[in-house]
Amino acid sequence: MPGKVNSADALPFIVISGPPGAGKTVDVMRAVGIDAVVAAAPGALKPLMPLLGITPRAEYRAATIEDAIKGLQEIRTISGKKNAPRWYVADEFSYMAERTAMILERKHSGFKFWGKLRDVCTRFRDAARDAGVGVIVNCWDQPPQTKASGKFVRGGPRLPGDMPEQFPGIADYVFLAAHDMAYTPWPWCYRTRGDTQWALKDRTDQTPDPSPMNLGAILRESGYKLHYPEQMRKLEPVIADLAATYAQADMSAALAHAQGFYPQLLKAGVDPRYAKWALTDARDRGTLRRARTIKMSAYC
Repeated sequence: MPGKVNSADALPFIVISGPPGAGKTVDVMRAVGIDAVVAAAPGALKPLMPLLGITPRAEYRAATIEDAIKGLQEIRTISGKKNAPRWYVADEFSYMAERTAMILERKHSGFKFWGKLRDVCTRFRDAARDAGVGVIVNCWDQPPQTKASGKFVRGGPRLPGDMPEQFPGIADYVFLAAHDMAYTPWPWCYRTRGDTQWALKDRTDQTPDPSPMNLGAILRESGYKLHYPEQMRKLEPVIADLAATYAQADMSAALAHAQGFYPQLLKAGVDPRYAKWALTDARDRGTLRRARTIKMSAYC
């Protein structure tokens, strides 16, 4: 079978949710963009060039979940072949769900409508697990709520019915972007641990809660190999050295050092977009290592 790998070696299935404008798309693209096919609505990827200086490997126009499933099926046929994409990103998945619901409402009503909508979401989830590539789904968030039927549904991705809990059930990572002023200069973090109110998880148990909002750093520190764009590769030794240094410092000290080091990179001719990217990755990788060291130092 094309792209068949052992489950322990497979790239992850990731579900990220959070409010619009939290920076989820930029963070996902910073992690995997140059190796990803991105199913997105027109205009969704506009921030990438001004902020990161990159474009995704390929875009796949997807207005509905059905469209996104077709993209996964096409990738499945070439998975594992030379130069095949390694990642598939379904951006603005909640928007795709809304569009899908509008189409289904014209054909079905009542329980049949909800059953059809649930079926489409489930087919995407199952196709994602069988695609032979890493899959990242980017959603808006939905808070915990009690449905009219009296059923309580934990918070998670904004999807119909009980899908906020059921859809990400087989994912490896389910993160929530949350506002947090402790993280500067971008005051957002990832919540990574589920509880009675939110359906979140980290199957590897390697990511602290809260965590820096840096999916690339999280995946690299969990052992996944990600590629930087060509313009960033000359900065990889700098990132590695600084990450080792920042692992020994607290968050505020790491930030202060990064702020002082930034002008040196600019003076050396580094594009400001890549200088900020490099320092952010170094700081966040150091933060993750420090959190892991603290966790392993005590039985808790």
